[in-house]
Amino acid sequence: MTAISLGMPDVPTRLAERRKSRQIQVGPVAVGGDAPVSVQSMTTTRTSDIGATLQQIAELTASGCQIVRVACPTQDDADALPVIARRIGVNAGSLDRRLLQKYGRATPEALAESALWEASLFEEHDFRDIKISVKHNDPVVMVEAYRQPAPARPGDRLLPVLRPRPGGRVQAGRGGHRRSGGHGGPAPRRRHGLRRQRPADLRVRPPHVLTQTTSRVLEPSDLDAALAILDRDPVANAFVTARVQIAGLDPWRLGGEMWGWYEHGMLTSLCYAGANLVPICATPRAVRAFADRARRAGRRCSSIVGPAGPTAQLWRLLEPGWGPAREVRAHQPLMVTDRLPDDIAPDPYVRRVRKDEMERIMPACVAMFTEEVGISPLAGDGGLLYQARVAELVGSGRSFARFDADGKVVFKAEIGAATDRACQIQGVWVAPEYRGKGLAAPGMAAVLRYALADVAPVASLYVNDFNTAARRTYLRVGFQEVGAFMSVLF
Repeated sequence: MTAISLGMPDVPTRLAERRKSRQIQVGPVAVGGDAPVSVQSMTTTRTSDIGATLQQIAELTASGCQIVRVACPTQDDADALPVIARRIGVNAGSLDRRLLQKYGRATPEALAESALWEASLFEEHDFRDIKISVKHNDPVVMVEAYRQPAPARPGDRLLPVLRPRPGGRVQAGRGGHRRSGGHGGPAPRRRHGLRRQRPADLRVRPPHVLTQTTSRVLEPSDLDAALAILDRDPVANAFVTARVQIAGLDPWRLGGEMWGWYEHGMLTSLCYAGANLVPICATPRAVRAFADRARRAGRRCSSIVGPAGPTAQLWRLLEPGWGPAREVRAHQPLMVTDRLPDDIAPDPYVRRVRKDEMERIMPACVAMFTEEVGISPLAGDGGLLYQARVAELVGSGRSFARFDADGKVVFKAEIGAATDRACQIQGVWVAPEYRGKGLAAPGMAAVLRYALADVAPVASLYVNDFNTAARRTYLRVGFQEVGAFMSVLF
């Protein structure tokens, strides 16, 4: 049999030495020189969408990412940089048109010249520590582009860095499509002294066909079946449904795994396992299976929350290993309405919070969270995740407040989870010095008007049973109790 060459590079037998380069600091992270290879990635959001971008940065940071890059193709994106970060990047999919005309395609030389030209613009303004990240769907071209700038600059100013997951190749251009490939990656990385990393497999696997009673982690191909389960109770499941509709079932985008319980081959129950552990349409057998899986994985969530019955059973099974909880709220009435009250006029001073009012709304949000949950949202990561969530709600027009003459928040609420069938009002708060002055009911009526007119035909919320004042207010505005939630806080 005659061997046929496929043109693939030989795999080196040993890792080459890293090219000597000058070490710089990207914030607290050392890059180049003898520093270890850093973990970095890039956001997929529009950088001008500050809330969504901060959310992705927070999720990447929580997953161990040390450096996060953002793209700035427009002036709006550039204007958002003071709130986010400063980076330089060169994309093969978005090369300057003049360089494409000069070289004919995205060659290593074209990528290098583009990088040097952009870097020179920053050097004119006395920037000296410049880190370049080159992207191309062909890893050989990418590595060759990294090699180009090295001899072109005395003092080794321009520093190549290894992008994460190079085996799962990414080319960023218009549309930001991801493409996966398994060939051509390891050999050039080893030849040039780049440390090997586990490639990302972005291929969609075929759906599982099960003929037994079992549980498993759902995959993107299970999306339709999962949405059918969530659709059984659009009000109670609004929080998880909203996340799944946006992110699908990929754990990286969803922020956690979705566990499925199968009865005789049919998906019948779900459990979201992320920052919260949430049983969904869970039968007693499904709850036992989810508890077993949760015990094996260990506690990673900050709370267990969901319909009272399944959540209580889940906690009874997990408490011996996970307890004690910081607090258990066993009965939280779930309330809904689909109409405005006839006898309470919406407060005309309650309006959407503007993006430039983040500094005004944040103290009220922190005060509400601390009062409601018992701990500050600024603990741990310094409030990065919480600030990102608030910014997302403000940016999407789902944060509402009334301000006094000095610009202080006296009433606030948000429309959190939102689907085309139901939305959930959350974070209702009145400043302590204004409580008892009749602001809550008109304020809620105003938020409800926005919710029903602009978001969904049904609005819901759940409230602590011991908060009798809030429950009276919600009943006055027209909410009715239709069930109960339970929360276990750690």
